[in-house]
Amino acid sequence: MNFGEIGVSGVILLVIIAFAAFGFAKGALKLLYGFLCLIGTLAAAWAGYTFGYPALLTEWPSMPKHGEYACALAAAILTFILLKTVTDFFANPFENEEQRSKSSGLTGLITGFAMGFAICLLCLNKLVDKGTRAEIDYWIAQATEAAPQELPNLAKLKHDILHSPVSKQVTSLLSFNNAASQNLSKLVIMQVAAPEKIQQLSQDPAIALTLQSPKLKAFLHSPEIKQSIESGDTAAVATHPDFIALLKDPAMNDAIAQIDIEHALKLR
Repeated sequence: MNFGEIGVSGVILLVIIAFAAFGFAKGALKLLYGFLCLIGTLAAAWAGYTFGYPALLTEWPSMPKHGEYACALAAAILTFILLKTVTDFFANPFENEEQRSKSSGLTGLITGFAMGFAICLLCLNKLVDKGTRAEIDYWIAQATEAAPQELPNLAKLKHDILHSPVSKQVTSLLSFNNAASQNLSKLVIMQVAAPEKIQQLSQDPAIALTLQSPKLKAFLHSPEIKQSIESGDTAAVATHPDFIALLKDPAMNDAIAQIDIEHALKLR
């Protein structure tokens, strides 16, 4: 799955434009009501899938296969109908043309743009987090017999997002991509799970210069860190004093952030 730069940027712009246009045409209040209906419906679907199905299964043990999807769909439909009825009732004051015009136009346009931007920002943040987690899981899995050969799709999607023109502008204003922290976590896991990949990275002179830094080298070969990773406690890595100290060093932070691990290893 590779959306490419134009695809990711196009989706972001389309979402923002769609919300802005809808807000201009329908008004800020109706846009807000529609958004609440959407969020409520998605939340109900998740609740039906996560909680509704197990509860129903206790009363109906012979429930057909994939009944969790039926529970999610039923909860979503019922919630949507309820929320739509409630929001339509509260939207009644804006039913005549004169009052509708007060809630649309510039106010609706600004509200729609802000809402579209906020949704895109939230989605980008979550996708980058999921992509980073997928990358880290990939490197952890290199220590197993069934080590995956290809990067997960979420990791590829994260790369597409962070390298799209629009996303670059967004992250320059509101940075949610801590590349140095992510790269340092991956490097220390690689040192334990796939040390040969570290050697492969060292073939690049620029990366080798960073990897040969005494502070970084000592951290990557720390017995304490190795034990944490081998025991599955990867969370302890990010809270280790040496990890934090490396990231607080401006020169080291920049150098680690510049390493494109997956690209250097020709994984994408």
